[in-house]
Amino acid sequence: MATYDLREAVNLSSKALPPEEDEFEYAGVTKEACIEAPGYRVKESPVHFECEYVQTIRIPTGDPVSTVDIVIGRVAQVHIDDKVILDNGKLDIKSIKPIARLGYYDYTVVNEIFEMKAPSASKEELAGLEGRNFDNQSDNKK
Repeated sequence: MATYDLREAVNLSSKALPPEEDEFEYAGVTKEACIEAPGYRVKESPVHFECEYVQTIRIPTGDPVSTVDIVIGRVAQVHIDDKVILDNGKLDIKSIKPIARLGYYDYTVVNEIFEMKAPSASKEELAGLEGRNFDNQSDNKK
């Protein structure tokens, strides 16, 4: 997961490097082997997603030089540092401080969190949104 603490490494990783140059070394982060997926993950990140490639969708830009690609994967394995798990089992988003690219040169960091439940969601849908199976009646909010 891209975090505020790793923002400089995230930015460095956007550089197009020759195939023989190590992107992890260039960005100053540590490689950690994946378990399910080929490749490596960034050890310094508190949350890792190992993904299996599904497909790439190329969006036409009207520019013959550049392309916009959407890469879709299926999550095969999730790794979470115990330090960022709250007593209720949820992630401590405020301590993780995930970042997202907005466009241009702009990014944002999550520093405020609020909860809203879908008003028409069924019990099964709510269970899925909470990250649990409907059959699993355990409630982490106690």
